[in-house]
Amino acid sequence: MDLIANDSGGLVASSSLRAIQSACGHCCSPNCDVDENNPPPNFLPAVALAKKGLFAEKFIAPQLEDKQLARSAKGIGQAYTYPERLSDETIEIYFKPLVRSALRRHSSTNMPSPWVQMSLSPYAKI
Repeated sequence: MDLIANDSGGLVASSSLRAIQSACGHCCSPNCDVDENNPPPNFLPAVALAKKGLFAEKFIAPQLEDKQLARSAKGIGQAYTYPERLSDETIEIYFKPLVRSALRRHSSTNMPSPWVQMSLSPYAKI
């Protein structure tokens, strides 16, 4: 497996690398200097849902069902300069694989886990 990360994804990649190091052949993480604002305040609700095991059910699935929600500031639209340009197809490509089976929903719920683990750290700034 190859692991590629950028920006704040570098934190997730480096946190995950310990768990998957035997499966990872290459790791590329350019431009990953995120010293502060990590996790970003807008991501904290996702961390809270992940702690409760509800990330897939309460964050991903509703956006797949309601594309306008996905485009809004309450959905992934907050991460885009032009969220209105997100097509229904793009939203489905992002989210459908994450909730198409019980195993995928479980895995998706644990996606923000590096931040969950960080927030439990005595060094966390959350």
